[in-house]
Amino acid sequence: MTKKTLVLAYPGCILFEVMLATELLHPAYPVFVATPNGEPLINSNGMKVSADLSFRDIQVANCACLLVPGGDPTEAVENSDIDTVLQNAYAQNLWIGGIWGGCWCWLKQASYRDDQSRILTQNAMLHQIRS
Repeated sequence: MTKKTLVLAYPGCILFEVMLATELLHPAYPVFVATPNGEPLINSNGMKVSADLSFRDIQVANCACLLVPGGDPTEAVENSDIDTVLQNAYAQNLWIGGIWGGCWCWLKQASYRDDQSRILTQNAMLHQIRS
């Protein structure tokens, strides 16, 4: 089974911030979108985004990478399902990328803040995919 790139879309997020990463990752790891309840989400620019699954339905064993876009993270930071997804992804050594507000979703955990070795720049991630 091909591993996936999973974008965690939440109310108030700015999906544009992870679009370049999805373009680079998609050839190796097809992109899927999860929303809190698996329902379509209205993005910050008013665009309606379809979801492939809900946060609760995510099986991180099927993923290579999680991307958490920025924006207003208020609802995401308070969502226990996203906490579970990120904790499981971290435990399974997935790549986790966050932009601005999206980082607050995973940086609230001390274990993430203390492990600088797992932070990849976009160029480093692309190099690993291609090698």
